[in-house]
Order: sequence, then C-alpha cells, then structure tokens
Amino acid sequence: MAAASLSPGLSVSRSPMASRRHEIGAGSDGAGCDRGYDGGVSSSKETIVSIAAPFDEILTSRLRIRRLRPGDAPAIFAYRNDPAVARFQSWQPLSEEELRGFIARLDADDPGRPDSAFQFAVARRADDALLGDLYLGRLASDPRQAELGYTLAQQHQGHGYASEAVGALLGYAFEQLGLHRVMALVDCANERSVALLERVGMRREGHFLQHYLHRGEYRDEYQYALLASEWAAGGGAR
Repeated sequence: MAAASLSPGLSVSRSPMASRRHEIGAGSDGAGCDRGYDGGVSSSKETIVSIAAPFDEILTSRLRIRRLRPGDAPAIFAYRNDPAVARFQSWQPLSEEELRGFIARLDADDPGRPDSAFQFAVARRADDALLGDLYLGRLASDPRQAELGYTLAQQHQGHGYASEAVGALLGYAFEQLGLHRVMALVDCANERSVALLERVGMRREGHFLQHYLHRGEYRDEYQYALLASEWAAGGGAR
C-alpha cells in the first residue's frame, strides 16, 4: 500500500518512495504515497493540458509529471532523508547509487501495464526542477484499482504543487488508464495529508485502529478513495 507525505506530514505513506507501503526501498515495486500534504492553496479544479501515451509526461499549468531520470537521484536522496518529510514514511533510506538503480528499473515499467507499480517525478514546468514524486500502483487483486502516493520536498510545500500533481494523476488514472477506483492510506496524525486528500475530492471510507507497524509502534490510519463514476460526475480535482 502506498502512503502520502509532506513535511511535517505532507506525504501519504505507503509507496515505494512516497508512501508507507509503496516507497523506494520498501518493496520490489518501489512505489509510494507518503502520508502528507503540501499546505498549498491551489485551485481544486486543475486542468490537465496534455498527456502523452505510452507514458512520457503529464503537463499542468505549472508542473511536468514525467519519468524519473538518473539525474534526479541527488534531489530524491536529499528530500527523502529529510526527517520532516520522512516522518510518516516507512521506506528504508537508499544511497544515491541504489536510487539510480531503482530509477533504471522503472524504464522497463509503464503505468499502463496491469501489474504496474510506478513512481513518477513531479517537476516544475518552467525549469524542470524536481519538486517531489508520485506513486500509482495497481492492486494485485484487481488491476483496475490502484493505490496512490506522493512526497514533496519541504522547500516546495505550501505552493499548491501537491494538490495540482495529485489532481492531474487522478485525471490520468481515470481518463487515460481507465481505472475503476483509486485509493490512498494516510496516518491519522498526518493532518496536512488528510487535508490534501479531501481537497482533491477523495472520500474517507475507512478508519483503521492500530493498522500498521511504524518504527515500533502500531498506528491508526484513514483510507480514502475515489471512483471513476465520481470523477466523471465532477468529483475530484480537475
């Protein structure tokens, strides 16, 4: 599962890189949604400008959501090892060399594959500076359902980038990949990430007590989700 995360707590944990269950180093899929939120005040109706397929990039007004590149490793290493960003994440720290290996393995994957667990780069469109990462992992039990995750570097929080990126990823998941349902798990104490998921239109559909073990402590978490039918009816950020 992936988690979402931002500092302090802007991350959805569960991602190989961004979340608790799906994060770089957390598993073979290397995806994640770290439990967190960027604190931004962006519009909840972000428009996707264009999407290239097979996956190359998603463009929004300010962001380029693209494949990770080897040159992104130093930036990922820096924000993934920031204690404020990693507070709600379960991923194990990797060296820059290991991160480059992880990124290289993603070259063989594509989010359109039914068994995909994909990590995306979130870059600023103006200069391609890496701001954070996103995760979208298909559920093994049903490839038309997926878990999302996100992580944003601390210095890029508070500008609405996370809302913009997650909203664009939801649009891609439903409109291009044809997914039926997207879900996310978030630590109950990660208030900023909870706010982000609600801002992009996801429903809280579960509250699990002592649901996962994190650094020696069983912690509570919420489950959020959005259906394709809800998205088509105007729900969610777009």
